[in-house]
Amino acid sequence: MNIDLKIVHLSTYEKLGGASLAANRIHRGLIEIGVESHLLCLDGPANADGIIRAGHKKKRSIFKRVFSPNWEFAIRQFAIDDVGIEIFSDIEAQPRNLWRQIPPDTDIVQLNWISRLIDWEDFFQCIPDFPIVWRFADLNPMTGGCHYPDSCKGFMTGCHACPQIGGTKAKRRIASNYHLKQKCIERIPSEQMTIVAQSRWIESLIEQSPIFERFPRVFIPNGVDKRVFRQLDSLFCRNLLRIPDAGPVALIFASHGTARRKGIWQVLDKLDQLHKLPFHLLIVGETTHRIGSRPEVTVTDGLPPSVLPVAYSAADLMLFPSLQDNCPNAVLESQACGTPVLAFDNSGTKELIEDESNGWLVRNQDFDGFVEKAIELVENDRRPSAEAVRKQVRDFHDMLSEYVLAYREAKSRHQ
Repeated sequence: MNIDLKIVHLSTYEKLGGASLAANRIHRGLIEIGVESHLLCLDGPANADGIIRAGHKKKRSIFKRVFSPNWEFAIRQFAIDDVGIEIFSDIEAQPRNLWRQIPPDTDIVQLNWISRLIDWEDFFQCIPDFPIVWRFADLNPMTGGCHYPDSCKGFMTGCHACPQIGGTKAKRRIASNYHLKQKCIERIPSEQMTIVAQSRWIESLIEQSPIFERFPRVFIPNGVDKRVFRQLDSLFCRNLLRIPDAGPVALIFASHGTARRKGIWQVLDKLDQLHKLPFHLLIVGETTHRIGSRPEVTVTDGLPPSVLPVAYSAADLMLFPSLQDNCPNAVLESQACGTPVLAFDNSGTKELIEDESNGWLVRNQDFDGFVEKAIELVENDRRPSAEAVRKQVRDFHDMLSEYVLAYREAKSRHQ
């Protein structure tokens, strides 16, 4: 069945990072159901599976190259964080004239995670007459640089005093970025752009943004392809990963392991203080934490997405200690494989977990309570059935149907 729509997705990377991977899955899913879809990104195999490699790079002037510092590097020197700074992204990027690479017969341009792909001034100063659907992976489009602001509400007033960094010059740059974003978005008619919120949490923050509050919004939470993420035989998976056959296993991902927002380093610190771990700990991803040398711990390199169901199915419990997230795919993937999730009661994460049903929620930022809860769960073998965990996960194809509906409405609104 062919669906008469042509969509071009803009995403910084093809598969690097959760947000890019999610955009890629939507792109490929649309192709599968008969939509003509293309993905414009910095990497990936050009001309394969609808991939368009971003080109038309324009060198900065000699003045900018000599006198403009790498501001993201500079910001890291002023980080007010003893664990790790959250990612910041500038409004400048090297690819220019991206609109030239978008076919003129495109029906919808979908923006995804676009930091370092889009140069805001270059991209938004001459917007062609395409309807735009912007899928907010995080809050960066409406801040001066951060992607997750913690409790800061500076995005409501101009990001004048960022609490995550020090240094007057860096703070001024962030405020300047914010106002330039505001100026760029002011050029877009409200009927030309639709915002997609993946969680009620981020939707409520978009409503408070002076930059984006005037645009229509649609709520489309993430879904999971249950043909890929499904429960596998636990013993088989443990043997593949070379972890013990018997006893409880807890899973934690170590990507961005030192970033405070992810909470991973803090949990590993707490676990490492225990004389003996109450479970075998499976860490997926590289980590320099000393806990990785303990005999009760197995550390794997980052697994490709196709192998992730093996890790989820090998575990009895997934630890997800993020302090702020939108609609994390890792939680949904784990649940789709029948493995319940322990997480903090915050942001978009809590919308995915029904306490005591498909996982457990702990008071936000209570790392002692988080570890105590994990110990309690494995010692008392308090695990819901895999069927109960799995059945509450939203199906990927239901999500795709809602995107198609959103595209049609955005196209109709813009005509």
